[in-house]
Amino acid sequence: MLLHGFRASKEFMLSSALYFHFLGFDVVIPDLLSHGESGGKKAFGVGDSEIVNALVDNLIQNKYY
Repeated sequence: MLLHGFRASKEFMLSSALYFHFLGFDVVIPDLLSHGESGGKKAFGVGDSEIVNALVDNLIQNKYY
């Protein structure tokens, strides 16, 4: 999982995601709260952690890892 920085979006991480994908890794690049296509209020990592944890749990539960 690649996470972008403040004031960026998942598109910012695309070249890194492609690099790791070509190396054989499965890559997930979500938009954090209030970035890119994501709504909500900026949480500066605190609120994002709950969403990222839920995403990881969902990926594991659906065996997308």
